[in-house]
Order: sequence, then C-alpha cells, then structure tokens
Amino acid sequence: MKTQKLVIIYILTLAASALLVGLSWSMNQKILNASAIEIARVKGQSAFQLLQTIRSWSARHGGAYVPVTENSRPNPYLHTDDRDIVDSSGRRLTKINPAYMTRQISELLQGGDIEAGMTSLRPINPINKPTEWERQAMIKFETQHLSELVELIDDRYRYIAPLYVEPACLKCHTQQGYKVGDVRGAMHINFPTSQIDVLVDKQKQMSNRAHLIAFVAITLTGLLMIPLVMHLLKRIQQGSEQREELERRARYDQLTGVLNRSNVLEYLHNEFQQAARQQQPFSLIMVDLDYFKTINDTYGHRAGDKVLRCTAEMIHSQLRENDQIGRYGGEEFCILLPDTNLDSALAVAERIRSLIEHSEISTRLHPSIRTTVSVGVAELSQSDCSDSKMLIELADQALYLAKNRGRNRVCSQLDLKTN
Repeated sequence: MKTQKLVIIYILTLAASALLVGLSWSMNQKILNASAIEIARVKGQSAFQLLQTIRSWSARHGGAYVPVTENSRPNPYLHTDDRDIVDSSGRRLTKINPAYMTRQISELLQGGDIEAGMTSLRPINPINKPTEWERQAMIKFETQHLSELVELIDDRYRYIAPLYVEPACLKCHTQQGYKVGDVRGAMHINFPTSQIDVLVDKQKQMSNRAHLIAFVAITLTGLLMIPLVMHLLKRIQQGSEQREELERRARYDQLTGVLNRSNVLEYLHNEFQQAARQQQPFSLIMVDLDYFKTINDTYGHRAGDKVLRCTAEMIHSQLRENDQIGRYGGEEFCILLPDTNLDSALAVAERIRSLIEHSEISTRLHPSIRTTVSVGVAELSQSDCSDSKMLIELADQALYLAKNRGRNRVCSQLDLKTN
C-alpha cells in the first residue's frame, strides 16, 4: 500500500511538474515572440521616419526637378503648370513631387532586404490601390486613431503607419475633399522574418534546451523534481524582472525617475498629433531650475542631484494621472497636459512654481536648500504650430522670457506677443 501511494504521489508530482514546465516554456515563447514584434516595430518605425523625412523635405521645397529619363518620366498624375520645364542648357526637366519620389524609392527597394510603398483608400495613381490588409489598417487609423500597426504575415514583418494631410498636400489633394489632419493614406514597410529571427532564435534555442533539460531531470529524479521546478521558475522570473528593469531603464531617467528625453518627446509627438486631429486643447510646460550651477558649486553635485530628484517629485505631485513629465535637459523638465487649455495650464504652472519656492530640500550636510524655477507655457490652439517641435520652441521662448524678467515666474506664449 505504501509503495502504491508513493507511485501515485510520484505520478501526480511528475504530471504537475510537466504541466509547470510546459506552461513556463509557453510563457517564455510568448515573451520572445512579443520581443520579436517589438524589434520589428522599431525597425519599421525607423524606416518610416526616414522616408517621411525625405517626403517632408520634398514637400517643403515644392518637389524637385530632375532630367527626363527612361526611369523618370513626367508624372501623368501631377497636374500643375510647372510640371515640365527646360533649363538654360536645353535639358528637359520634370518635377518629382513627394508621392512620385516615394514611388521611385519603393521601386528601387523592391526585391531587397527591405521593401516600402505608399497606399491610399482614395489613390490618385491606381498603382497605389491598397491590399486588403492595408485597407483594414487604414480603416483602423481613421476609426481607432492608431499611430502604427505591425504584424507577421507570410514570413514577413509588415509595418504600416498613417500619412496625414499637411498644408503642403492640399495643392494636389484639395479636389479629393481632404482637409489638414485627415488620414490621406499610409506608408508600409516590410522585411523578411530572417532579419529578426537571427536576434531571437538563439534565445529560443536556449529556452528550449533549458526546459528540455529541466523536464528530463524532473522525470529522473521523481519527487526531488519540485525544488528544481521552483528554481527554474525563479530563474525565469528573474529573467523577466531583468527584462522589465532593462525596459524601465531605457524609458526613464536614472536620476529623477521621470521619463527620459527621447521618450517624453515620443509622448509629445503622439499627444500633439492626436490633439491636432481631434481639435482638443493640449498644453506644454517647460520648467527650468534657477541658478542650478550655483547650487552645485555651493553644496556639491550630490546635493544638486537631490535637488533635481525632489523637484521632479514636487512637479509630479501637482499632475493628473494622464499627464506626463520628462527630464528634457540637465535641469529642465517637460510637462505634457492633454485636454488642458492655456488658463488651466497656467494654474498648474503657478502651483508648481509656488510649491518649489516655498519648499526646503535637506541633505545630510545641508539641511535647508531653497531654490526656485522659471516656467514657460504654450498651448496648441493658441498657436500656429504645425508640429510638436514648434510647440517646444514656443514654450522654451516663454521660459527664457521668464528668466529675463527676473526668474521665479511663469510666462506664456501670450507674454511673448506683448514683450
């Protein structure tokens, strides 16, 4: 009877352990697959931003003229009086607008390691007619306000992001009924899975090997397998925690704990685009510590670091859950206030300024350090900003106006007009 009980216990323990190892393996595979998708998203986003920068340059200059050749014939879908010209040496030139430029670049990339193209639900050029996947993606951009989409289809990662109507686009697309901010189309990037698999296959092989060894060891050791499973789960948890810590370090400033510069700028770009499309208020606050170099010189850099951390905490205490704060520079912070008009943003800025002015920061050697901040505020609907960079510049100008007026004060874009 005792032997029978031991056999039952062994079988139950073995089954439970096999289930745990299987679940652990499945979870690890999902994590690695998600990592592959994220790598593909970053790769696609980088290619998209590069092509979009080229398109923006072309649009800013109204297109570019090139000699008419077999590969660069006049664009039959460009209806402007100055499409074709002749230069002083008698060469016939034709205008390459952003759409035609994108088409030529995509043709050069065709068949290579990375392919790209442009599409639209209402294409002027029939060759830009979308596939079903592209059509569904653009519908999501319009209805769900997604900023990008990446999927694995037929052994290729496919990335697509919307193209919005800008003022320069209206010259060619007004007749289609578009207005600034509409989703005019999308640009798609695709590349083979082999470019990503090489990065994650080794980790998958290590995961498979580790789980196989664990299962064999558990099978052979019977009841002794439980400590091994627990150890394996602990290692997997540690690996997950390490990945989370690496991701956290990549997103947050190590000293203050707020978003780092690159990530707060990414948030700003997305929030700006959404507010502009939906015609909602959106405000930006720039905060800069006054005489911070003097604090470092007087109390030392450790005290200066403590001042930066405490300042970030005080700013964060005055924000809502959906607001964002990031460290923009050495002693400068950037605050994003979605769905906030200028008057409300000025009230938030004044609370932050007053709180910091009346607070004391203590360190082990210096129990009472006081500081102040200068603050600049800008709001989207009160400006002619066409992108997030212009809004930052406007807030920065207001901040430096506050500096010039004596520091420890709040200035806005309205003050710039009366200065």
